[in-house]
Amino acid sequence: GGSGESGSGATVLRSGSFAWEPVLPLANGTGVPAARQGAAMAAAASAGAALAFGGKLNSGGAVSADLWQLKGNPALAPQGSCAFILELRSLHGGMMFAAWGVLIPLGVIFARYFKAYDPLWFKLHRAIQSLALLVGIGGIIAIFLGVQKGHFGALTHAAIGTIVMILGILQPVNAFFRPHKGEKHRRKWEFLHKNEGRLALILGVVNVGLGVALLRRQQILSASGFDITVGFYVFWLTMCALFAAMMEWRKARSDDMGTELQPKADAHK
Repeated sequence: GGSGESGSGATVLRSGSFAWEPVLPLANGTGVPAARQGAAMAAAASAGAALAFGGKLNSGGAVSADLWQLKGNPALAPQGSCAFILELRSLHGGMMFAAWGVLIPLGVIFARYFKAYDPLWFKLHRAIQSLALLVGIGGIIAIFLGVQKGHFGALTHAAIGTIVMILGILQPVNAFFRPHKGEKHRRKWEFLHKNEGRLALILGVVNVGLGVALLRRQQILSASGFDITVGFYVFWLTMCALFAAMMEWRKARSDDMGTELQPKADAHK
């Protein structure tokens, strides 16, 4: 159905093809959905499809009254279409999950608990955190391409993400100016670098969770995909927390016994 307004319409993408079949006349006459932001989405389980309606058109900024029944493979959609927008949001979510949900915690673990293996720990920490930052920057680019300016609906997620990325970019910058051991301001630098990193880690882990929930709420992530993603994320964070707790216990025990858990000199941190 349509809204009844002049120029509104609906189009169906038939299963097994990528040809749009107009159900009602379309204002643009192209038979392809115009790229837009803020379109409402609703599942049509019985039809095995999704309904998309409304939204503000990227071109001209007019509010659309078109209604679409979407079927087929979104990966085959042309760039600039609604499906491509959804794919960019999925790409953003995947890249941020990898960067802040997996790589950053792993890099922190190497820096915190593997200093006995100097300089290997430092090289791994630097490589993993650098890779995570590059992946995160890629995720930012994806979401800016996928969401039109002024239409970031998840303000909390976007605000926390902005803070996290600023903190993440500042880490290699202040690492570049790292004073050597024994030099003036070394302790101040360590306090700043470590606590800035801890804050970024905590906010990043929380924001990844918010992002996964947002993808599910927007129906970009399926119910089964949501369950698998959340299950893996909880498992991964639990393993990290248990490992950290074990290492902290070992360190406290070695301190009580008057022994040193990390015998090699730490030349970097």
